[in-house]
Amino acid sequence: MQDPQKVFAAGEAALRAGKLDEAERSFRRVLEINPGVAGAYANLGVIHMRRKQWSQALAALQKAEKLAPDIAGIRLNIGLAYFRQNDFARAIRPFESVVEQSPDSYQARYLLGLCYFFNDRWTDAIGALEPLWGKASDQLNYLYVLEHAADKAKNPALEEKAATRMVEVGEGSPEFHLLMGKGHLNREEYDEALKELDAAAQADPKLLLCISISAWPMCTSRIRTGRARSFPEISRLSRTCPSPTNSWEAWNRRSGTRTRRRRIIAAH
Repeated sequence: MQDPQKVFAAGEAALRAGKLDEAERSFRRVLEINPGVAGAYANLGVIHMRRKQWSQALAALQKAEKLAPDIAGIRLNIGLAYFRQNDFARAIRPFESVVEQSPDSYQARYLLGLCYFFNDRWTDAIGALEPLWGKASDQLNYLYVLEHAADKAKNPALEEKAATRMVEVGEGSPEFHLLMGKGHLNREEYDEALKELDAAAQADPKLLLCISISAWPMCTSRIRTGRARSFPEISRLSRTCPSPTNSWEAWNRRSGTRTRRRRIIAAH
């Protein structure tokens, strides 16, 4: 009989090398020898996640969780499997459990905050995200979410703090123009949106990937004629954009930044 530890180690090596089929065979062989190895199920879950086979991933991870309920990493991956399907409501509890067990887990806390945000739980989003200020306050996307949550939660002090920091960190950068453009779009301020999106694209042509190129003429036409009411053509932001997640479609639906940029700049 094969040594399950050696087979498991071979599976881990294959997984690190990106050889998913080989890794899957090894972990399934481990489970044939010993069906109680939680790590084999957990790694099968990771393999399915990399293939975007979400139902299979969750099935494997949930088996792993039953065998090893104290391993936070398994629950983190369960949350990620829901998160990457934009099922933010179901992702909340796994992320909460990780934060409860490991309050200093940056990834779990950040993702939990985003899940609260996408479910309009503004105060909870602040509670999860604000403790990350020391590590994340140089990230525009973090500040963008925190500012918007503070606005919705009627927390003017935090709103002003996040808005001011946004300007300090990103004023004039392509990413800042992109976020401001998105905020103007959500508030139906179309002329301002066009200026910001144009500035973003001119400063960094790669950001054209963040907007559906085929839809850009239609968007500009609608902005200039004032006929637009919403912009479903604005596509999911690409991976070239700085983002802790790949869930920008939900961001587009939820957010509409109210950064007081002009007032803040004038104050300085």
